Amino acid sequence: MLGEVDLTRTASAQQALNDVASEDLAVVERHARKPTNRHGRVANPPKGRSGPALAQQTYSMYLQTYGMYVTKGGLTAMSSAIKAIEVGRKDVLALCANMPDALWAQESGCPGWSVQDLVSHMACSFWLAVDSTKLPDPGGMPAERAADLYVASRRSMTPEEVVADYESVSLRGLELLAAVEGQDFEIPLGDVGTYPASLLPTAFAFEIFVHVRYDLFKPNGPLTAEPPPCDELRLAPTLDWIEAALPQQNASLIEGIADTVEINLDGLCARKLRIGNGADVAVQITSDSLAAVWWVTQRGTWDELAVKAEGDPSALEAVRKFSVF
Repeated sequence: MLGEVDLTRTASAQQALNDVASEDLAVVERHARKPTNRHGRVANPPKGRSGPALAQQTYSMYLQTYGMYVTKGGLTAMSSAIKAIEVGRKDVLALCANMPDALWAQESGCPGWSVQDLVSHMACSFWLAVDSTKLPDPGGMPAERAADLYVASRRSMTPEEVVADYESVSLRGLELLAAVEGQDFEIPLGDVGTYPASLLPTAFAFEIFVHVRYDLFKPNGPLTAEPPPCDELRLAPTLDWIEAALPQQNASLIEGIADTVEINLDGLCARKLRIGNGADVAVQITSDSLAAVWWVTQRGTWDELAVKAEGDPSALEAVRKFSVF
């Protein structure tokens, strides 16, 4: 539990603050407060620094620096998103502890990645928060291509080393995310989007939820047992991330839709998403909330998942292409 965490005594955070040059921190702070356009993207990123390169250079700087400014009394309560990460982390470690040796090399639900690669990728996500210098420089690659680069750089590790690395860095990442969750600043993540610090834990909860259930277990992954439970604790922050990320990550598709897209999610954690600023509703989608996670990550089709869709045909075609990562 994180009840007594005080990141003012975390060595990695202290070192990060010491290493941040004043002019770099000024760039970070100015960028965090820049106005956004109607899709939530920062309108004018700093010259010479943009996209994934900016994301890797500043992401850890934000979290490690601002993560130090936590009340010395410690964190008295965890949000649902932080709890979801903590539970999801335990799910991952439990699966790894019981993973047959032969399964580590088998193909996961992520094309081109083995089961070991997938666990390694989840560790890399935490490294981006904790200390991005531990990973290769993506040099302007889109986020998903950068993820391939990070995974490839770690393929010499054994499964045991990958698990130990994940266990260690995910705990450090959990502490940092808990520390910055209540801070009032925004973090640019390249083509992933720009988000308030308070929302970042939902991204990690989303990643664990999707990769564990849809990429490790059947039908997409090699594991044949029942996946970890799907409950409100795990699903709610996953849907929170989808709701926040979808408009930013699909801005070009949304620009081509004149009116509003309405997505009604039924079942567990039911909610309604409204995308776009049109006065009229161009498209109405009705989907089970769990099915929505499948299709909005492009892991299943509407027909397979019994999604009901009504509205303008061209707008429907655009909505079918929505993808959140």
